[in-house]
Amino acid sequence: MAAHYRIARAASTRETAGVSADEVLIRSAGVTLPQTTKVTPMLRQWLEAKAKAKDAVLLFRMGDFYELFGDDARLAGEVLDLAVTTRDRDKGDDAMPMAGFPHPQAPVYIARLIAAGLKVAVCDQLEDPALARGIVKRDVTRVVTPGMVLEDESLDARANNFLAAVVGAGGGALGVCALDVSTGEVLATVLTGGAALVDELLRLGAREIVVDPALPPELVERLLQPRPAGVGARVEVRTPPAKARLLPRLGAPDAWLLDDGRAPALAACELALTYVEETGQGKVPRHLRAPRALDVGDTLLLDPVTRAHLALTGPPGELRKDGTLLAVVDRTKTAVGGRTVLRRLLSPSADVTRIERRLDAVQRFVDDAALRGAVREQLTGFPDLARLVARAAAGRAVPRDLARLRDALAALPRVRALVDVELPLVPALADRLSRALVDEPALALGQGGVIAPGYDAALDESAALSTTVRDRIAALEEAERKATGIANLKVRYTSVFGFYIEVTRAHLAKVPERYQRKQTVANGERYLTDELAALEAQVEGAEARRNAREAELFAALVDAVAAESAALLAAADVIGELDASAALAEVAVAERWCRPVLHPRERRALVVEEGRHPVVEAAVRRRGDTYVPTSVALDGDERQILIVTGPNMAGKSTMMRQVALLQILAQAGSFVPARKAELSICDRVFTRVGASDDLAQGRSTFMVEMTEAAHILRGATPCSLVLLDEIGRGTSTFDGLSIAWAVAEHLHDVIGARTLFATHYHELAALADERPRIKNVHVVVKEWNEEIVFVRALAEGAAEHSYGIQVARLAGLPAPVLLRAREVLAGLERARPQSDHAPTPQLGLFERRAPGAPPPPPPSPTLTRLRAVEPLRLTPLEAINLLAALVEDARRE
Repeated sequence: MAAHYRIARAASTRETAGVSADEVLIRSAGVTLPQTTKVTPMLRQWLEAKAKAKDAVLLFRMGDFYELFGDDARLAGEVLDLAVTTRDRDKGDDAMPMAGFPHPQAPVYIARLIAAGLKVAVCDQLEDPALARGIVKRDVTRVVTPGMVLEDESLDARANNFLAAVVGAGGGALGVCALDVSTGEVLATVLTGGAALVDELLRLGAREIVVDPALPPELVERLLQPRPAGVGARVEVRTPPAKARLLPRLGAPDAWLLDDGRAPALAACELALTYVEETGQGKVPRHLRAPRALDVGDTLLLDPVTRAHLALTGPPGELRKDGTLLAVVDRTKTAVGGRTVLRRLLSPSADVTRIERRLDAVQRFVDDAALRGAVREQLTGFPDLARLVARAAAGRAVPRDLARLRDALAALPRVRALVDVELPLVPALADRLSRALVDEPALALGQGGVIAPGYDAALDESAALSTTVRDRIAALEEAERKATGIANLKVRYTSVFGFYIEVTRAHLAKVPERYQRKQTVANGERYLTDELAALEAQVEGAEARRNAREAELFAALVDAVAAESAALLAAADVIGELDASAALAEVAVAERWCRPVLHPRERRALVVEEGRHPVVEAAVRRRGDTYVPTSVALDGDERQILIVTGPNMAGKSTMMRQVALLQILAQAGSFVPARKAELSICDRVFTRVGASDDLAQGRSTFMVEMTEAAHILRGATPCSLVLLDEIGRGTSTFDGLSIAWAVAEHLHDVIGARTLFATHYHELAALADERPRIKNVHVVVKEWNEEIVFVRALAEGAAEHSYGIQVARLAGLPAPVLLRAREVLAGLERARPQSDHAPTPQLGLFERRAPGAPPPPPPSPTLTRLRAVEPLRLTPLEAINLLAALVEDARRE
């Protein structure tokens, strides 16, 4: 079990009986200290914080640094490449390890710890050290986990960051909630079975999962396993609450979720919210929205294998990797628009009305180039409203977050003036932020330069007093130069020593007795006077009042933003939809895509004229070549299954993937790369393409292939689209052919799914004679002077040749090998009788006996064994031994 699968256990009363209070505290913190370690007030404070987050790496704020101690220091030192030291080096192994980094670097370091799969607790100072009486008050202010991050450094701006919660409900039912604290989205559904759960969590990209302890251990193990075998997420175990305490705060969920059979989904939402409250130290951000239904029955389902085979996206962290569909279609200008396009691609709709509404929005931008350009110009550089609101609602916003939010609110009226949409503007908040903030606020509070002059009289008074006193200090410098005759005397300031007078060594004899020496430096001395000390006290008092008032005003602004979170998040949704629609229109115009004609799923039509693979076409264009389009037609009545033959490299796989991508794009609400496309709605797209093994799970290429084929045959329906490429090639010829034949029959006779079935088994072409809805097509290849030319067009009928040796020649196989291959091929072809589609003996494998006919005689064991021999795989010695054994068997018969 992975290290992140932990259940905290409190020390029992028996375990703590008869031990000191410090020892109890050490045990509750779950740490081991060197025997010589003295528990000081500071260490006791650290232990109290550690006890609240014993399974987390604790960042302990001390002044301008975050410090780490003990095992946390060792672990963080390795992950963050920090120097691990100790204050008591003379103690050797008994010394307490420690490491640290400046507090402004915390977001970057936290992101690296989270990326390493760790949990981080942040213990902050709760008061100004300068005003503290005794040790500074500290406490854990937040716990950061992979599913509970808000900082940009830990997030992919164009992807959601979901925390998932899973609750068992009996009978294989599972309540699932997906909550993104960085955008406020809360989704919920009920799934059946572990396979469906893993598929959905992978699609959502869940980074952390909170699970019910009643879930089967093997399912939890699979959630922990790295991809592709599992989800590869961090897992926490929590008991689901008995009652909904937090969920009512979010408002009424979708009506779909209120059905009695979907109660587990709401239970999962309560579990997720409980974990949010736990990591937020008792707080639940108020921007979280009411749960929305994640209705998988209303979605074109794409399992992880299909998404990988079709290269819809890259791996986490590289979703828009070159060579993926997402990289081609995502031309959005905003982060929320990018998330919208990603969501549509991974969860295309199966609702014709919703798809047509999205296509209408794209069509509007296609037809009006000026509008498209104006909207995209306004959205360029548009801030991420949702994540800015999330940070404000969680109390994590910094001054520049509110400045970006102010700029976004100022741009909303301009966007609404261009496009007639229901776009919330929140004018009162926009005006308040505009008046309150300077144009470019400071990075953090406590430095001034956040609240605009004229916004608050008390703040202006404190700032003016601070400025006046500083002017007096500058005047003091000039007066002291004249009084002492030291021309280069300077009044300086540092955060450690405050204000001081600096005199170089050459003028030390002129220093008056009223100067109080404060520090000796390399080139002189530093002094303090009573007048300077009094002015410093005035400055500190004025700046403390200014900073306190500024922090108070800023907190009020943050609270005002959080109060408007519902309207702001609604505006973010509209911006995301507008950006996605305009971006898809930009792709459609630039790449000459057409609007698909959609039909209900029952019609089972798929007609593509001059379709193109969007990713391959882009690559071909970069090479300076021209992509050759292909036309394909499938239906449920006459052309349910197409057996596709042709040589390697001719374009079979590309054509098949192209058809699937067009179906996905259409149901995502996008135009498609074709001259014309009529498509019925699909419920699922399945693929079995490419050859790969799974070494981590000990599965061969053939086992992976068969597992994927079994998954397709169990899940496909008459409204599904199935792509099968070279099924059965991972085993012997007869075994592979038999499996491929039986799979094709099952798809035709039992399932009825529209299928593209690419194969090198030319014997399968005979299926078209036996099954009415199976047709043969081939990828056209031309021969010229013993060379082959890939035309890449699709034509009716089966291919006449495989052209394997010609393809091998193109691949650079040595001439002697090619010559020998031709000789062997000629011999094999002379040795076998020919039929229209395949050798007669092989077709005999699939002949059906008429009812009432006598059973055939039992096969000869020797002949059966001989038929299973693959001569080209035998060594000379194996061939001699086999021949001797066959002769002996024949004599016995």
